[in-house]
Amino acid sequence: MKNLSRLFLISAMMWVSGCGPLPGGGALNGVWRGTVTEKGKTVSVELEIFEQRGMLKGGFKIASETGSNDFTKGMAFEIVQAEHVGNHFKFIVPFSGEVDNDSVVFDLTIEGNKLTGFGKERHPRSEKIPVVFTKHRK
Repeated sequence: MKNLSRLFLISAMMWVSGCGPLPGGGALNGVWRGTVTEKGKTVSVELEIFEQRGMLKGGFKIASETGSNDFTKGMAFEIVQAEHVGNHFKFIVPFSGEVDNDSVVFDLTIEGNKLTGFGKERHPRSEKIPVVFTKHRK
Protein backbone atom coordinates (compact mmCIF):
# COMPACT_ATOMS: atom_id res chain seq x y z
CA MET A 1 0.00 0.00 0.00
CA LYS A 2 2.86 2.34 0.86
CA ASN A 3 4.43 1.72 -2.58
CA LEU A 4 1.13 2.59 -4.31
CA SER A 5 0.98 5.88 -2.42
CA ARG A 6 4.51 6.72 -3.50
CA LEU A 7 3.75 5.77 -7.11
CA PHE A 8 0.67 8.02 -7.12
CA LEU A 9 2.67 10.93 -5.63
CA ILE A 10 5.51 10.51 -8.14
CA SER A 11 3.02 10.31 -11.04
CA ALA A 12 1.25 13.47 -9.85
CA MET A 13 4.57 15.32 -9.51
CA MET A 14 5.66 14.23 -13.01
CA TRP A 15 2.35 15.35 -14.52
CA VAL A 16 2.46 18.77 -12.86
CA SER A 17 6.05 19.31 -14.00
CA GLY A 18 5.15 18.42 -17.59
CA CYS A 19 7.13 15.19 -17.65
CA GLY A 20 4.32 12.68 -17.59
CA PRO A 21 1.14 11.67 -19.35
CA LEU A 22 -1.46 14.35 -19.99
CA PRO A 23 -4.99 13.73 -18.78
CA GLY A 24 -7.33 14.27 -21.72
CA GLY A 25 -4.46 15.70 -23.79
CA GLY A 26 -5.85 14.01 -26.89
CA ALA A 27 -8.78 16.44 -26.94
CA LEU A 28 -6.30 19.24 -27.67
CA ASN A 29 -4.52 17.36 -30.45
CA GLY A 30 -5.13 18.82 -33.89
CA VAL A 31 -5.27 22.12 -35.72
CA TRP A 32 -6.97 25.17 -34.24
CA ARG A 33 -7.57 28.39 -36.21
CA GLY A 34 -8.51 31.87 -35.18
CA THR A 35 -7.81 35.56 -35.54
CA VAL A 36 -5.89 38.01 -33.40
CA THR A 37 -6.57 41.73 -33.55
CA GLU A 38 -3.99 44.14 -32.20
CA LYS A 39 -3.81 47.88 -32.80
CA GLY A 40 -6.62 47.65 -35.38
CA LYS A 41 -4.87 44.96 -37.44
CA THR A 42 -6.38 41.48 -37.67
CA VAL A 43 -4.33 38.45 -38.65
CA SER A 44 -5.31 34.82 -39.06
CA VAL A 45 -3.44 32.40 -36.82
CA GLU A 46 -3.15 28.64 -36.61
CA LEU A 47 -2.19 26.51 -33.64
CA GLU A 48 -1.21 22.88 -34.12
CA ILE A 49 -1.03 20.73 -31.01
CA PHE A 50 0.19 17.17 -30.68
CA GLU A 51 1.36 14.86 -27.95
CA GLN A 52 4.92 13.58 -28.07
CA ARG A 53 6.32 11.31 -25.37
CA GLY A 54 3.53 12.36 -23.02
CA MET A 55 4.09 16.09 -23.46
CA LEU A 56 2.18 18.67 -25.48
CA LYS A 57 4.15 20.13 -28.38
CA GLY A 58 3.15 22.17 -31.36
CA GLY A 59 3.47 25.15 -33.60
CA PHE A 60 1.94 28.58 -33.99
CA LYS A 61 1.56 30.03 -37.49
CA ILE A 62 0.67 33.48 -38.68
CA ALA A 63 -0.97 33.44 -42.12
CA SER A 64 0.44 35.30 -45.08
CA GLU A 65 -0.79 38.88 -45.12
CA THR A 66 -1.64 38.69 -48.83
CA GLY A 67 -5.31 38.30 -47.96
CA SER A 68 -5.33 34.63 -48.92
CA ASN A 69 -4.90 33.34 -45.34
CA ASP A 70 -2.24 30.99 -46.68
CA PHE A 71 -0.55 29.40 -43.67
CA THR A 72 2.12 27.74 -45.85
CA LYS A 73 3.51 31.18 -46.79
CA GLY A 74 3.25 32.80 -43.38
CA MET A 75 5.53 32.69 -40.35
CA ALA A 76 5.81 29.63 -38.09
CA PHE A 77 7.03 29.32 -34.51
CA GLU A 78 7.34 26.51 -31.99
CA ILE A 79 5.23 26.63 -28.84
CA VAL A 80 7.01 26.00 -25.53
CA GLN A 81 6.14 25.45 -21.88
CA ALA A 82 2.70 24.05 -22.75
CA GLU A 83 0.59 23.23 -19.70
CA HIS A 84 -2.81 21.53 -19.73
CA VAL A 85 -4.73 21.20 -16.47
CA GLY A 86 -8.46 20.51 -16.51
CA ASN A 87 -10.03 22.91 -19.01
CA HIS A 88 -7.08 25.31 -18.88
CA PHE A 89 -4.32 25.44 -21.52
CA LYS A 90 -1.33 27.76 -21.39
CA PHE A 91 1.73 28.04 -23.63
CA ILE A 92 4.38 30.50 -24.81
CA VAL A 93 5.32 31.52 -28.35
CA PRO A 94 8.96 32.70 -28.34
CA PHE A 95 9.04 34.77 -31.55
CA SER A 96 12.81 35.34 -31.27
CA GLY A 97 13.50 31.64 -30.66
CA GLU A 98 14.14 32.30 -26.96
CA VAL A 99 11.63 33.09 -24.21
CA ASP A 100 12.05 36.83 -23.64
CA ASN A 101 9.87 39.89 -22.98
CA ASP A 102 8.60 39.87 -26.59
CA SER A 103 7.36 36.28 -26.29
CA VAL A 104 3.59 35.92 -26.05
CA VAL A 105 1.98 33.89 -23.28
CA PHE A 106 -1.38 32.42 -24.29
CA ASP A 107 -3.79 31.65 -21.46
CA LEU A 108 -6.80 29.75 -22.78
CA THR A 109 -9.90 27.93 -21.61
CA ILE A 110 -11.03 24.80 -23.44
CA GLU A 111 -14.73 24.98 -24.31
CA GLY A 112 -15.61 22.04 -26.57
CA ASN A 113 -14.24 22.84 -30.02
CA LYS A 114 -13.08 26.33 -28.95
CA LEU A 115 -10.09 27.71 -27.10
CA THR A 116 -10.88 31.16 -25.70
CA GLY A 117 -8.77 33.56 -23.71
CA PHE A 118 -5.96 35.97 -24.39
CA GLY A 119 -2.37 36.39 -25.44
CA LYS A 120 -0.03 38.80 -23.69
CA GLU A 121 3.58 39.72 -24.28
CA ARG A 122 5.78 39.09 -21.26
CA HIS A 123 6.93 42.69 -20.85
CA PRO A 124 5.23 44.59 -18.00
CA ARG A 125 3.39 47.23 -20.08
CA SER A 126 1.83 44.71 -22.44
CA GLU A 127 -1.94 44.53 -22.78
CA LYS A 128 -4.03 41.38 -23.07
CA ILE A 129 -5.18 40.56 -26.60
CA PRO A 130 -8.41 38.51 -26.79
CA VAL A 131 -8.22 35.38 -28.92
CA VAL A 132 -10.57 32.55 -29.92
CA PHE A 133 -9.39 29.41 -31.69
CA THR A 134 -11.81 26.92 -33.26
CA LYS A 135 -10.82 23.32 -33.94
CA HIS A 136 -10.24 22.91 -37.67
CA ARG A 137 -11.14 19.80 -39.58
CA LYS A 138 -8.85 19.16 -42.54
